[in-house]
Amino acid sequence: MDHEFFTHQLEADQVGWDWISIQLQDNTELMLFHIRRKDGSIDPYSAGTVVDARGDTAHLRKDEFTLEPAGATWASPATRAVYPLRWKISVPSSALH
Repeated sequence: MDHEFFTHQLEADQVGWDWISIQLQDNTELMLFHIRRKDGSIDPYSAGTVVDARGDTAHLRKDEFTLEPAGATWASPATRAVYPLRWKISVPSSALH
């Protein structure tokens, strides 16, 4: 379960974030987020956490994973914002691809 209790105002050079949290069939849990900058780069404060099936956790720096939109999108008819429907995720240290 996830709930956003507050929204932190983005810095002047930031335009948004991508966040994902998944639970895999082997009980591994993964949470990743990217903060996007206006220049198209990813903010260095982007990070993640992997919890393995035993419950051991590991913090992930932005250079230790990839989180990329992959293909199809959906556009909100109300706001016209476009959202990815699929993601390509890789965490090499945990052999997740």
